[in-house]
Amino acid sequence: MKKVITLCCAALLLPSFVFGPLPVGEKPSQVVLEGDQGNRVNGGSWSSDELVGAVHVLFYVDPDESDLNNAASDALKAEHFDKAQYRSVAIINMDAT
Repeated sequence: MKKVITLCCAALLLPSFVFGPLPVGEKPSQVVLEGDQGNRVNGGSWSSDELVGAVHVLFYVDPDESDLNNAASDALKAEHFDKAQYRSVAIINMDAT
């Protein structure tokens, strides 16, 4: 289980090394996805401000291969993390179908 969490954290942190350092104590710029850039399943916009205050795990989903994430998702659910401090985010690639 620790390996899964470590891998997820590493995957989330890796892009920050590509785009440059964020000084300790600095807040990253807000990211908003809407319109052609992407959005929620219900069509509404999404903002990175929604990620504040909790640890997040990111799932990338190709609709044709969505079962590939089940083992990781089930392992995280089995840990019964506090929902106030842990959340998951899914990215669904509709072009992959």
